[in-house]
Amino acid sequence: MSASVVFSMSVDDGHPLDLRMAALLQSHQIKATFYLPISNQEGWPVMSPVAMRELAQSFEIGSHTHSHRFLDNLPGAEAWQEISDGKKLLQDYLGSEVDGFCYPGGRYHHLHRLQVRA
Repeated sequence: MSASVVFSMSVDDGHPLDLRMAALLQSHQIKATFYLPISNQEGWPVMSPVAMRELAQSFEIGSHTHSHRFLDNLPGAEAWQEISDGKKLLQDYLGSEVDGFCYPGGRYHHLHRLQVRA
């Protein structure tokens, strides 16, 4: 009996060097999801819209908020803005629907789960 192996990988934060990871993954025909913020309030660079579109040609893209702010530190309205603006701008950049979402730092509250679903 042959075993089937499933491997799933995600890459967060949208740093321009993630394109090197994408090239490596692609050379080994490994699928991945890249979670991209529009900017990074921590000061790290993020991919340009052109680089995001290039990445989306070969990989799944998910949202990672607008400016990579930890949602558990934000009032509900600010968290909603981070979630909704990040998705909208990413979709505008890519010209396609974005369904996936990754919480920055893995930090969130129940309200944020509801906001992401909305």
